[in-house]
Amino acid sequence: MIDYHSNLVAALKQIDIPIHYEMTLHSGLDTPCISYMEISNIAEETGDTLGYSRLQYQIKVWSEKVAEL
Repeated sequence: MIDYHSNLVAALKQIDIPIHYEMTLHSGLDTPCISYMEISNIAEETGDTLGYSRLQYQIKVWSEKVAEL
């Protein structure tokens, strides 16, 4: 398993929109904002010298109007 969380958050912060973990969202948040959640992170295969993992993240952009983005 690969810990990609800090890389993902650092990349999303460059967009300069508030970022929230999906499980902490509530109705009082200001929009626009971004939410993210790790869907899966599994070791898929192991080769002779390399291991392969599958990482899946769900990223949502929340806004009242498309023009805000």
